[in-house]
Amino acid sequence: MAKQAWIWLGVLLWGMVTAAAAQQPTISRDYAILPNIKTVLSADETLVTVEFTVRNSGADATAPTALRVINLLDNSTVHDGTFAPLRTGEARTVTLPLPTAKFPAGANVPLRIEVGIDDLEPANSVIALDNAFQFSVEIPLTAGAAPTPAPIVADAPPAQASDAPLFAVDESGVTLFGQFFPTEQVLIGVGVLAGALLLLWLFSVMIRLIFGTPPIFDLWQPPYAQMPPLDPNSLEGRRQAWQQHAQSPLILGAPQPNAVYAVKTLLNMEGAPLENWRVVGLRAMQYDNYGRVAQSQHIASNSLLKRMNALLKRRAKLKPEQLERQLRGIVQRFIKDFRKRITKQNAFLPIALDLRLDGKHGEVRILFELYQFQNGRWVRIDQWEPVMAILTRMIEEQFTYTVHGIRGGERLRDYHRRLVQDITWLLLETLRVRTPSSKPASVPQVDTPDTVTGMKPIGSAAQES
Repeated sequence: MAKQAWIWLGVLLWGMVTAAAAQQPTISRDYAILPNIKTVLSADETLVTVEFTVRNSGADATAPTALRVINLLDNSTVHDGTFAPLRTGEARTVTLPLPTAKFPAGANVPLRIEVGIDDLEPANSVIALDNAFQFSVEIPLTAGAAPTPAPIVADAPPAQASDAPLFAVDESGVTLFGQFFPTEQVLIGVGVLAGALLLLWLFSVMIRLIFGTPPIFDLWQPPYAQMPPLDPNSLEGRRQAWQQHAQSPLILGAPQPNAVYAVKTLLNMEGAPLENWRVVGLRAMQYDNYGRVAQSQHIASNSLLKRMNALLKRRAKLKPEQLERQLRGIVQRFIKDFRKRITKQNAFLPIALDLRLDGKHGEVRILFELYQFQNGRWVRIDQWEPVMAILTRMIEEQFTYTVHGIRGGERLRDYHRRLVQDITWLLLETLRVRTPSSKPASVPQVDTPDTVTGMKPIGSAAQES
Protein backbone atom coordinates (compact mmCIF):
# COMPACT_ATOMS: atom_id res chain seq x y z
CA MET A 1 0.00 0.00 0.00
CA ALA A 2 2.83 2.39 0.79
CA LYS A 3 4.36 1.86 -2.64
CA GLN A 4 1.00 2.51 -4.34
CA ALA A 5 0.54 5.71 -2.36
CA TRP A 6 3.97 6.98 -3.47
CA ILE A 7 3.13 6.14 -7.09
CA TRP A 8 -0.26 7.91 -7.02
CA LEU A 9 1.31 10.95 -5.31
CA GLY A 10 3.96 11.16 -8.03
CA VAL A 11 1.33 10.90 -10.79
CA LEU A 12 -0.78 13.61 -9.13
CA LEU A 13 2.15 16.03 -8.79
CA TRP A 14 3.21 15.41 -12.39
CA GLY A 15 -0.33 16.19 -13.57
CA MET A 16 -0.45 19.40 -11.53
CA VAL A 17 2.85 20.65 -12.93
CA THR A 18 1.86 19.72 -16.49
CA ALA A 19 -1.52 21.44 -16.16
CA ALA A 20 0.06 24.58 -14.74
CA ALA A 21 2.52 24.71 -17.60
CA ALA A 22 -0.25 24.12 -20.17
CA GLN A 23 -2.39 26.94 -18.79
CA GLN A 24 0.30 29.53 -19.39
CA PRO A 25 -0.58 31.55 -22.52
CA THR A 26 1.79 31.77 -25.44
CA ILE A 27 3.90 34.90 -25.02
CA SER A 28 3.97 37.15 -28.11
CA ARG A 29 6.34 39.97 -28.89
CA ASP A 30 6.43 42.45 -26.00
CA TYR A 31 8.34 45.69 -26.53
CA ALA A 32 9.01 48.01 -23.60
CA ILE A 33 10.67 51.44 -23.35
CA LEU A 34 13.00 51.52 -20.36
CA PRO A 35 12.85 54.61 -18.11
CA ASN A 36 16.39 55.77 -18.91
CA ILE A 37 15.61 58.49 -21.46
CA LYS A 38 18.27 61.16 -21.98
CA THR A 39 18.04 64.45 -23.88
CA VAL A 40 21.06 66.41 -25.12
CA LEU A 41 20.99 69.86 -26.79
CA SER A 42 23.55 70.42 -29.53
CA ALA A 43 26.13 73.20 -29.21
CA ASP A 44 24.45 75.32 -31.90
CA GLU A 45 21.02 74.71 -30.33
CA THR A 46 19.58 73.40 -33.60
CA LEU A 47 19.09 69.79 -32.52
CA VAL A 48 17.84 68.07 -29.37
CA THR A 49 18.95 64.43 -29.31
CA VAL A 50 16.73 61.91 -27.50
CA GLU A 51 18.35 58.62 -26.41
CA PHE A 52 16.36 55.68 -25.01
CA THR A 53 16.39 51.87 -24.85
CA VAL A 54 13.81 49.41 -26.16
CA ARG A 55 13.76 45.78 -25.01
CA ASN A 56 11.74 42.80 -26.23
CA SER A 57 10.48 40.75 -23.25
CA GLY A 58 8.40 38.41 -25.39
CA ALA A 59 8.84 36.20 -28.41
CA ASP A 60 11.08 37.05 -31.37
CA ALA A 61 9.80 39.93 -33.50
CA THR A 62 9.57 39.07 -37.20
CA ALA A 63 8.67 42.41 -38.80
CA PRO A 64 9.44 46.12 -38.33
CA THR A 65 6.98 48.28 -36.42
CA ALA A 66 6.22 51.99 -36.00
CA LEU A 67 8.37 54.39 -33.98
CA ARG A 68 6.77 57.75 -33.29
CA VAL A 69 7.51 60.89 -31.28
CA ILE A 70 4.42 63.05 -30.58
CA ASN A 71 4.32 66.67 -29.41
CA LEU A 72 1.64 66.69 -26.70
CA LEU A 73 1.16 70.50 -26.98
CA ASP A 74 -0.67 70.11 -30.27
CA ASN A 75 -0.65 66.30 -30.77
CA SER A 76 1.51 66.72 -33.84
CA THR A 77 3.90 63.97 -34.93
CA VAL A 78 7.50 65.09 -34.61
CA HIS A 79 8.98 61.82 -35.90
CA ASP A 80 7.33 58.92 -37.72
CA GLY A 81 9.65 56.03 -38.64
CA THR A 82 10.16 52.28 -38.35
CA PHE A 83 11.82 50.15 -35.76
CA ALA A 84 13.70 46.99 -36.81
CA PRO A 85 12.61 43.70 -35.12
CA LEU A 86 14.24 42.52 -31.89
CA ARG A 87 14.91 38.95 -30.79
CA THR A 88 13.69 37.59 -27.49
CA GLY A 89 15.49 39.34 -24.64
CA GLU A 90 17.36 41.71 -26.97
CA ALA A 91 17.67 45.38 -26.03
CA ARG A 92 18.58 48.25 -28.38
CA THR A 93 19.57 51.82 -27.68
CA VAL A 94 17.88 54.32 -30.03
CA THR A 95 19.22 57.81 -30.76
CA LEU A 96 16.82 60.34 -32.37
CA PRO A 97 18.05 63.84 -33.37
CA LEU A 98 15.01 66.17 -33.41
CA PRO A 99 15.22 69.70 -34.94
CA THR A 100 14.46 72.37 -32.35
CA ALA A 101 12.75 74.41 -35.08
CA LYS A 102 9.75 72.07 -34.78
CA PHE A 103 9.11 73.28 -31.25
CA PRO A 104 8.19 76.71 -29.79
CA ALA A 105 11.29 78.60 -28.69
CA GLY A 106 11.70 78.94 -24.93
CA ALA A 107 9.00 76.32 -24.18
CA ASN A 108 9.06 73.20 -22.03
CA VAL A 109 7.64 70.78 -24.58
CA PRO A 110 5.99 67.52 -23.39
CA LEU A 111 6.73 64.60 -25.71
CA ARG A 112 5.60 60.96 -25.92
CA ILE A 113 7.55 58.15 -27.57
CA GLU A 114 5.60 55.18 -28.93
CA VAL A 115 7.14 51.99 -30.29
CA GLY A 116 5.58 48.66 -31.28
CA ILE A 117 1.94 49.73 -31.02
CA ASP A 118 0.36 47.75 -33.86
CA ASP A 119 -1.77 44.64 -34.40
CA LEU A 120 0.52 42.55 -32.13
CA GLU A 121 0.38 45.05 -29.27
CA PRO A 122 -2.83 47.02 -29.75
CA ALA A 123 -3.10 50.49 -28.23
CA ASN A 124 -4.50 50.61 -24.67
CA SER A 125 -3.98 46.85 -24.20
CA VAL A 126 -2.20 45.50 -21.12
CA ILE A 127 0.77 44.34 -23.14
CA ALA A 128 1.18 47.79 -24.72
CA LEU A 129 1.19 49.84 -21.49
CA ASP A 130 4.99 50.03 -21.43
CA ASN A 131 5.28 50.74 -25.17
CA ALA A 132 4.92 54.50 -24.59
CA PHE A 133 6.85 56.90 -22.40
CA GLN A 134 6.27 60.62 -21.70
CA PHE A 135 8.97 63.19 -20.97
CA SER A 136 9.68 66.84 -21.68
CA VAL A 137 12.48 68.88 -23.27
CA GLU A 138 13.55 72.49 -22.71
CA ILE A 139 13.78 74.49 -25.97
CA PRO A 140 16.00 77.60 -25.65
CA LEU A 141 14.85 81.01 -26.88
CA THR A 142 17.80 81.18 -29.29
CA ALA A 143 17.07 77.88 -31.04
CA GLY A 144 18.06 78.06 -34.72
CA ALA A 145 16.76 76.62 -37.93
CA ALA A 146 16.67 72.90 -38.39
CA PRO A 147 19.52 71.35 -40.39
CA THR A 148 19.23 68.05 -42.20
CA PRO A 149 18.84 65.46 -39.47
CA ALA A 150 21.39 62.70 -39.18
CA PRO A 151 20.39 59.10 -39.92
CA ILE A 152 18.30 57.45 -37.25
CA VAL A 153 20.02 54.64 -35.43
CA ALA A 154 16.73 52.85 -34.81
CA ASP A 155 17.12 50.58 -37.83
CA ALA A 156 20.74 49.72 -37.04
CA PRO A 157 21.68 46.00 -36.93
CA PRO A 158 21.01 44.24 -33.62
CA ALA A 159 23.72 44.49 -31.02
CA GLN A 160 26.09 41.55 -30.77
CA ALA A 161 25.43 39.04 -28.03
CA SER A 162 28.82 39.79 -26.54
CA ASP A 163 27.63 43.33 -25.70
CA ALA A 164 24.84 42.02 -23.48
CA PRO A 165 25.57 41.39 -19.78
CA LEU A 166 26.08 37.77 -18.68
CA PHE A 167 23.75 38.18 -15.71
CA ALA A 168 21.50 41.03 -14.68
CA VAL A 169 18.29 41.36 -12.66
CA ASP A 170 15.77 44.18 -12.71
CA GLU A 171 12.09 44.68 -12.02
CA SER A 172 11.04 43.33 -15.42
CA GLY A 173 13.06 40.10 -15.54
CA VAL A 174 16.43 38.39 -15.62
CA THR A 175 19.18 38.52 -18.25
CA LEU A 176 21.29 35.36 -18.35
CA PHE A 177 24.15 34.94 -20.85
CA GLY A 178 22.70 37.68 -23.02
CA GLN A 179 19.22 36.15 -23.06
CA PHE A 180 16.40 38.04 -21.35
CA PHE A 181 13.69 36.20 -19.45
CA PRO A 182 10.63 38.10 -18.17
CA THR A 183 9.62 37.68 -14.52
CA GLU A 184 6.63 35.55 -15.50
CA GLN A 185 8.81 33.14 -17.42
CA VAL A 186 11.33 32.97 -14.58
CA LEU A 187 8.60 32.08 -12.06
CA ILE A 188 7.14 29.47 -14.38
CA GLY A 189 10.59 27.99 -14.98
CA VAL A 190 11.42 27.84 -11.26
CA GLY A 191 8.08 26.17 -10.54
CA VAL A 192 8.53 23.60 -13.28
CA LEU A 193 12.12 22.92 -12.17
CA ALA A 194 11.04 22.45 -8.54
CA GLY A 195 8.26 20.11 -9.63
CA ALA A 196 10.64 18.13 -11.82
CA LEU A 197 13.16 17.78 -8.96
CA LEU A 198 10.40 16.64 -6.61
CA LEU A 199 9.17 14.08 -9.12
CA LEU A 200 12.74 12.89 -9.69
CA TRP A 201 13.19 12.41 -5.94
CA LEU A 202 9.88 10.53 -5.66
CA PHE A 203 10.90 8.37 -8.61
CA SER A 204 14.24 7.54 -6.96
CA VAL A 205 12.43 6.62 -3.72
CA MET A 206 10.08 4.30 -5.62
CA ILE A 207 13.01 2.71 -7.46
CA ARG A 208 14.80 2.06 -4.15
CA LEU A 209 11.64 0.61 -2.60
CA ILE A 210 10.98 -1.67 -5.56
CA PHE A 211 14.46 -2.70 -6.62
CA GLY A 212 16.62 -1.83 -3.60
CA THR A 213 18.26 -4.72 -1.73
CA PRO A 214 17.68 -4.44 2.03
CA PRO A 215 20.52 -5.59 4.30
CA ILE A 216 20.13 -9.23 5.31
CA PHE A 217 21.70 -11.48 7.91
CA ASP A 218 20.26 -14.89 7.13
CA LEU A 219 20.73 -18.21 8.90
CA TRP A 220 24.17 -19.64 8.35
CA GLN A 221 26.50 -22.46 9.30
CA PRO A 222 30.27 -22.48 8.90
CA PRO A 223 31.58 -25.06 6.40
CA TYR A 224 33.29 -27.11 9.13
CA ALA A 225 30.02 -27.44 11.10
CA GLN A 226 28.53 -29.61 8.36
CA MET A 227 31.05 -32.38 8.94
CA PRO A 228 29.90 -35.54 10.80
CA PRO A 229 30.97 -35.76 14.47
CA LEU A 230 34.28 -37.47 15.15
CA ASP A 231 35.35 -39.67 18.05
CA PRO A 232 35.51 -37.29 21.08
CA ASN A 233 38.37 -39.33 22.53
CA SER A 234 40.59 -38.72 19.51
CA LEU A 235 42.70 -35.63 18.85
CA GLU A 236 40.56 -34.70 15.82
CA GLY A 237 37.39 -35.17 17.86
CA ARG A 238 38.62 -32.91 20.68
CA ARG A 239 39.63 -30.25 18.17
CA GLN A 240 36.24 -30.47 16.51
CA ALA A 241 34.58 -29.95 19.89
CA TRP A 242 36.65 -26.83 20.59
CA GLN A 243 35.75 -25.25 17.22
CA GLN A 244 32.25 -24.29 18.36
CA HIS A 245 33.70 -22.36 21.32
CA ALA A 246 35.99 -20.15 19.20
CA GLN A 247 34.09 -16.89 18.71
CA SER A 248 36.69 -14.43 17.42
CA PRO A 249 40.43 -13.87 16.92
CA LEU A 250 40.64 -12.13 20.33
CA ILE A 251 41.33 -13.75 23.69
CA LEU A 252 38.50 -12.35 25.79
CA GLY A 253 38.54 -14.92 28.59
CA ALA A 254 39.44 -14.14 32.19
CA PRO A 255 43.14 -14.91 32.91
CA GLN A 256 42.55 -17.59 35.55
CA PRO A 257 45.07 -20.39 36.24
CA ASN A 258 44.69 -23.31 33.80
CA ALA A 259 41.83 -21.53 31.95
CA VAL A 260 41.53 -22.69 28.34
CA TYR A 261 40.39 -20.42 25.52
CA ALA A 262 39.88 -21.09 21.79
CA VAL A 263 40.24 -18.48 19.03
CA LYS A 264 39.88 -18.53 15.26
CA THR A 265 41.79 -16.44 12.77
CA LEU A 266 40.95 -15.78 9.12
CA LEU A 267 43.99 -15.81 6.84
CA ASN A 268 44.92 -15.87 3.19
CA MET A 269 46.97 -18.71 1.76
CA GLU A 270 50.21 -16.92 2.76
CA GLY A 271 49.07 -16.50 6.38
CA ALA A 272 48.17 -12.75 6.36
CA PRO A 273 45.21 -12.06 8.69
CA LEU A 274 41.96 -11.00 6.96
CA GLU A 275 43.62 -10.66 3.55
CA ASN A 276 41.26 -11.71 0.70
CA TRP A 277 38.34 -11.68 3.15
CA ARG A 278 35.32 -9.39 2.71
CA VAL A 279 32.82 -8.09 5.28
CA VAL A 280 29.30 -9.15 4.25
CA GLY A 281 27.31 -8.44 7.43
CA LEU A 282 27.34 -6.63 10.76
CA ARG A 283 24.57 -7.21 13.28
CA ALA A 284 23.82 -6.16 16.86
CA MET A 285 21.20 -7.90 18.98
CA GLN A 286 20.32 -7.99 22.68
CA TYR A 287 19.96 -11.31 24.46
CA ASP A 288 18.79 -12.69 27.79
CA ASN A 289 18.79 -16.05 29.58
CA TYR A 290 16.44 -17.47 26.97
CA GLY A 291 18.39 -16.39 23.91
CA ARG A 292 18.49 -13.43 21.56
CA VAL A 293 15.73 -10.83 21.59
CA ALA A 294 14.55 -10.70 17.97
CA GLN A 295 12.95 -7.24 18.05
CA SER A 296 16.28 -5.70 19.07
CA GLN A 297 18.06 -6.93 15.92
CA HIS A 298 19.75 -4.24 13.87
CA ILE A 299 21.68 -4.96 10.67
CA ALA A 300 24.22 -2.56 9.20
CA SER A 301 23.29 -0.97 5.87
CA ASN A 302 25.06 -1.89 2.65
CA SER A 303 26.72 1.53 2.56
CA LEU A 304 28.35 0.91 5.96
CA LEU A 305 29.58 -2.49 4.77
CA LYS A 306 31.17 -0.84 1.72
CA ARG A 307 32.96 1.62 4.01
CA MET A 308 34.22 -1.24 6.20
CA ASN A 309 35.54 -3.19 3.20
CA ALA A 310 37.28 -0.10 1.85
CA LEU A 311 38.87 0.39 5.27
CA LEU A 312 39.85 -3.30 5.42
CA LYS A 313 41.71 -3.02 2.10
CA ARG A 314 43.72 0.08 2.97
CA ARG A 315 44.26 -0.55 6.71
CA ALA A 316 47.94 -1.40 6.18
CA LYS A 317 48.52 2.11 4.77
CA LEU A 318 46.85 3.93 7.66
CA LYS A 319 48.35 5.01 10.94
CA PRO A 320 46.72 3.51 14.06
CA GLU A 321 45.01 6.79 14.94
CA GLN A 322 43.70 7.17 11.37
CA LEU A 323 42.33 3.63 11.37
CA GLU A 324 40.63 4.21 14.72
CA ARG A 325 39.13 7.54 13.66
CA GLN A 326 37.64 6.17 10.44
CA LEU A 327 36.36 3.04 12.15
CA ARG A 328 34.78 5.15 14.90
CA GLY A 329 32.80 7.05 12.26
CA ILE A 330 31.37 3.76 10.94
CA VAL A 331 30.48 2.57 14.44
CA GLN A 332 28.84 5.87 15.38
CA ARG A 333 26.57 5.63 12.35
CA PHE A 334 25.77 1.99 13.20
CA ILE A 335 25.02 2.71 16.86
CA LYS A 336 22.90 5.76 15.97
CA ASP A 337 20.41 3.44 14.27
CA PHE A 338 20.74 0.61 16.79
CA ARG A 339 20.14 2.70 19.91
CA LYS A 340 16.62 3.50 18.67
CA ARG A 341 15.79 -0.07 19.74
CA ILE A 342 17.27 0.40 23.21
CA THR A 343 14.93 1.61 25.95
CA LYS A 344 15.30 2.07 29.69
CA GLN A 345 13.50 -1.24 30.17
CA ASN A 346 15.88 -3.37 28.06
CA ALA A 347 19.14 -1.41 28.27
CA PHE A 348 20.49 -3.78 30.96
CA LEU A 349 20.60 -6.70 28.48
CA PRO A 350 24.01 -7.53 26.98
CA ILE A 351 24.53 -7.16 23.24
CA ALA A 352 25.81 -9.78 20.81
CA LEU A 353 27.79 -8.23 17.95
CA ASP A 354 28.19 -10.45 14.87
CA LEU A 355 30.70 -9.70 12.11
CA ARG A 356 30.32 -11.98 9.08
CA LEU A 357 32.97 -12.34 6.38
CA ASP A 358 33.50 -14.45 3.29
CA GLY A 359 36.31 -15.33 0.91
CA LYS A 360 36.86 -17.44 -2.19
CA HIS A 361 37.81 -21.08 -1.81
CA GLY A 362 41.48 -21.49 -2.67
CA GLU A 363 42.35 -17.93 -1.61
CA VAL A 364 41.53 -18.04 2.12
CA ARG A 365 41.75 -20.42 5.06
CA ILE A 366 40.60 -20.69 8.68
CA LEU A 367 43.01 -21.35 11.55
CA PHE A 368 42.00 -22.45 15.08
CA GLU A 369 44.22 -22.02 18.13
CA LEU A 370 43.83 -23.24 21.70
CA TYR A 371 45.43 -21.33 24.59
CA GLN A 372 45.85 -22.07 28.27
CA PHE A 373 46.69 -19.59 31.01
CA GLN A 374 49.89 -20.88 32.65
CA ASN A 375 52.36 -19.07 34.94
CA GLY A 376 50.74 -15.67 34.38
CA ARG A 377 50.44 -15.78 30.63
CA TRP A 378 48.48 -17.39 27.79
CA VAL A 379 50.34 -20.25 26.14
CA ARG A 380 49.30 -21.83 22.85
CA ILE A 381 48.81 -25.55 23.34
CA ASP A 382 47.31 -26.50 19.98
CA GLN A 383 46.80 -25.18 16.45
CA TRP A 384 44.90 -26.68 13.50
CA GLU A 385 42.90 -26.03 10.36
CA PRO A 386 39.40 -27.54 10.28
CA VAL A 387 38.14 -30.16 7.90
CA MET A 388 35.43 -28.44 5.83
CA ALA A 389 32.69 -29.46 3.44
CA ILE A 390 32.97 -27.01 0.54
CA LEU A 391 29.56 -26.80 -1.14
CA THR A 392 29.96 -23.39 -2.81
CA ARG A 393 32.80 -21.32 -4.14
CA MET A 394 32.64 -18.96 -1.16
CA ILE A 395 33.72 -19.76 2.39
CA GLU A 396 31.84 -17.89 5.15
CA GLU A 397 32.89 -17.30 8.73
CA GLN A 398 31.57 -15.18 11.57
CA PHE A 399 33.05 -13.45 14.61
CA THR A 400 30.83 -12.88 17.65
CA TYR A 401 31.55 -10.47 20.48
CA THR A 402 29.66 -9.58 23.66
CA VAL A 403 29.20 -6.00 24.85
CA HIS A 404 27.93 -5.26 28.38
CA GLY A 405 24.53 -3.65 28.84
CA ILE A 406 23.97 -0.55 30.93
CA ARG A 407 25.69 -0.68 34.29
CA GLY A 408 24.40 0.38 37.68
CA GLY A 409 24.40 4.17 37.98
CA GLU A 410 25.31 4.64 34.31
CA ARG A 411 23.15 7.15 32.44
CA LEU A 412 21.62 6.14 29.12
CA ARG A 413 23.56 8.87 27.32
CA ASP A 414 26.84 7.62 28.78
CA TYR A 415 25.85 4.08 27.86
CA HIS A 416 25.39 5.04 24.22
CA ARG A 417 28.80 6.72 24.25
CA ARG A 418 30.40 3.63 25.80
CA LEU A 419 28.81 1.40 23.18
CA VAL A 420 30.66 3.33 20.49
CA GLN A 421 33.93 3.04 22.39
CA ASP A 422 33.57 -0.69 23.13
CA ILE A 423 32.52 -1.71 19.61
CA THR A 424 35.20 0.50 18.06
CA TRP A 425 37.81 -1.19 20.25
CA LEU A 426 36.64 -4.69 19.36
CA LEU A 427 36.59 -4.04 15.63
CA LEU A 428 39.86 -2.13 15.77
CA GLU A 429 41.62 -5.04 17.46
CA THR A 430 40.14 -7.39 14.87
CA LEU A 431 41.10 -5.32 11.82
CA ARG A 432 44.44 -3.88 12.78
CA VAL A 433 47.55 -5.27 11.08
CA ARG A 434 49.94 -7.21 13.29
CA THR A 435 53.56 -7.56 12.27
CA PRO A 436 56.30 -9.63 13.98
CA SER A 437 58.44 -6.51 14.33
CA SER A 438 55.94 -5.11 16.85
CA LYS A 439 57.14 -7.67 19.43
CA PRO A 440 60.55 -7.61 21.24
CA ALA A 441 63.15 -9.63 19.36
CA SER A 442 64.59 -11.06 22.60
CA VAL A 443 61.30 -12.79 23.44
CA PRO A 444 60.14 -15.99 21.68
CA GLN A 445 57.55 -15.03 19.09
CA VAL A 446 54.05 -16.41 19.60
CA ASP A 447 51.49 -15.60 16.91
CA THR A 448 48.43 -14.56 18.89
CA PRO A 449 46.08 -11.60 19.13
CA ASP A 450 45.95 -9.18 22.03
CA THR A 451 43.45 -9.51 24.84
CA VAL A 452 40.42 -7.33 25.40
CA THR A 453 41.36 -6.98 29.08
CA GLY A 454 44.32 -4.79 28.11
CA MET A 455 47.07 -7.37 28.73
CA LYS A 456 50.20 -7.25 26.62
CA PRO A 457 50.59 -9.65 23.67
CA ILE A 458 51.53 -13.21 24.58
CA GLY A 459 55.26 -13.56 24.97
CA SER A 460 55.84 -9.83 25.63
CA ALA A 461 58.44 -8.58 28.05
CA ALA A 462 55.77 -7.32 30.44
CA GLN A 463 54.33 -10.80 30.93
CA GLU A 464 57.78 -12.41 31.09
CA SER A 465 58.46 -10.27 34.16
